[in-house]
Amino acid sequence: MTDIEKGFSLPHPTEFQPVIGYREIEKSPPLVVRQTHTLLGLFHQGAIRNPEPARDYLQDYTLGYLKAAEVGSDILYDQLDQFNVQEIDLETREAASHAFIVLAHLPDKATSPFLPKGFSRRGMLKAPTTREEFLAKITELKVCIWQVVVGEVAPRATLEAYPPILRTFKFFEVGNELPVKLTDEEIKQEKLERERFNDFLGGVNTSI
Repeated sequence: MTDIEKGFSLPHPTEFQPVIGYREIEKSPPLVVRQTHTLLGLFHQGAIRNPEPARDYLQDYTLGYLKAAEVGSDILYDQLDQFNVQEIDLETREAASHAFIVLAHLPDKATSPFLPKGFSRRGMLKAPTTREEFLAKITELKVCIWQVVVGEVAPRATLEAYPPILRTFKFFEVGNELPVKLTDEEIKQEKLERERFNDFLGGVNTSI
């Protein structure tokens, strides 16, 4: 006799893992982070001939991802007993979880020629331990991406001289390198995005 037959109900949904069907696959967090890493690298190199389309991507897609992570932050910390997670759609929850994972990996995965032994887990790349810290880091990322969008970050600037900018570049660099398995649809979309980037960047190879 099963638990249900005995009169017990399962405390969690029987579905092992819900499938996220993105309304717009190009807004998938892994894809947005990968493309943002590419664009930030090109901006830093001063390799973009016409920056406006690239800035549009950062404004629409990158900031959109960060705003979704901000909205979904309630699910990450001590909110579950007070908050109905079903009120937050799966895409928003995915953005928050993805950003949290990247932030958690930053101290171990980020590198710098000025720090041959790597970054301290308690230093400038320390992972957030509270919702307030998580939101502060997301806000910093949003501000720095906007500074790139409006042209306030000079090409070839020494990132280590500007900790917020360094953290932003490293966030997308580490997010790009995480071994996230993409679906066939995401792989197809990534290829289409790279081809589009090559077109509006004047033939610059974005496979960096």
